[in-house]
Amino acid sequence: MNDSYPVIISMQDMIESQNVELSQLKDLAIDEQEWIRMCVAMRPELPAAVFAILAVDKSVEIRTEVAHRDDVPPATLVVLAKDEDVNVRLHAARNQSMPIEQLVQLLDDEHEWVRHAVIANASLPSGVLLERVNSMPVKTRIRITLLDPLDDGLAFKLVKDPDVSVRLSMTGHPSLQKAAYELLSQDLDPTIQQRLSSNKACPPEVLDRLSEFDMETRRLVAKNPNASPVTLAKLANYQDDVLRRMVVQNRNTPQNTLLQLAQDESIQVVKDVARTASEITPELAAILLSGDADVRGDFVQNRNLPLDARLKMAFLDDNESVAKSAMSVLRHGITDEVWVAYVAGGATLGDELHHCGQKITIADGLIAKGLTREFQLMQACELAGRVQKASDASRNDVAMSDMPSSRRFAL
Repeated sequence: MNDSYPVIISMQDMIESQNVELSQLKDLAIDEQEWIRMCVAMRPELPAAVFAILAVDKSVEIRTEVAHRDDVPPATLVVLAKDEDVNVRLHAARNQSMPIEQLVQLLDDEHEWVRHAVIANASLPSGVLLERVNSMPVKTRIRITLLDPLDDGLAFKLVKDPDVSVRLSMTGHPSLQKAAYELLSQDLDPTIQQRLSSNKACPPEVLDRLSEFDMETRRLVAKNPNASPVTLAKLANYQDDVLRRMVVQNRNTPQNTLLQLAQDESIQVVKDVARTASEITPELAAILLSGDADVRGDFVQNRNLPLDARLKMAFLDDNESVAKSAMSVLRHGITDEVWVAYVAGGATLGDELHHCGQKITIADGLIAKGLTREFQLMQACELAGRVQKASDASRNDVAMSDMPSSRRFAL
């Protein structure tokens, strides 16, 4: 078997050579050995006459190889489009060099795969589909809904299609015009409404309309990252715990709504706020820190929890589990950069922390909990800050002394 490799390589080199004569290629294209004919079919450049020979080769694999080449002459593609083998016609239908007239004929092919390949062919004018879409089978119309971009005229027809499965497929389209989404939102089928509510491309105004339908649709709107703050604030007032929990987890939920939900009657809603809030204002932190131990236990796990709140729970929380969780994060999850930023924000070792009816200075808390390195880091940052202020003041005094007395008096 190995002895044949040099022969094969030599034959491939000869076929791919720029010096090979047309007559030689024609002879090789009808060679008895299929592998030789396949080498010809895979040659980077072929004359039209050789393409014509290979298009009627007895091997399906060779005809298929020819059908998917970008450089096949249109006349050869016409021949391949009428091939008896469905795989050959399938590859021919995908070829963007196929003449439009032949593509249109392939739309009536007996095999669904071939028809769908034509629909996906960018060379097929959208006007052809627009003219014929109403008479096409349901599965074919569903395949058209997957085109992106989708012609606006086709889109408006398909969102009003009499078959619900076609309209259902349109609900997930990522790039329709707003008016098309609006038409879908007016569909009376609840499945259409719910699927559309899950589409991340659905405009906020359409989602707001959908939020007025059944509870399942409202929940899906609440999960949609495209839902507007106004819509989410409205949904937060419904007496449905699952819905309000979904509102909490949406990044677009406004701060005022989060403050409202942080005091919700459902403990699960409050715990969700504590665990997932991305922007924790002092007011929100105060509400959650005053919650029960379960809420504080979730709050301490929030990655966005301010260091000040975490220190309060680590030093003063009356629940041992919460305090331990807070301490664990302080020891292993807080970087030096966070401590430096904390001091830069105005915190000092002498600041008092108040929590659970107790109080303690930051310095005493750090020492009591054995956070010596953190104590020293804050101390060094405070000292560096005082030195910087003194240096700035000194430079200012020097600048003032160098100024003419009349100018200093004016200042």
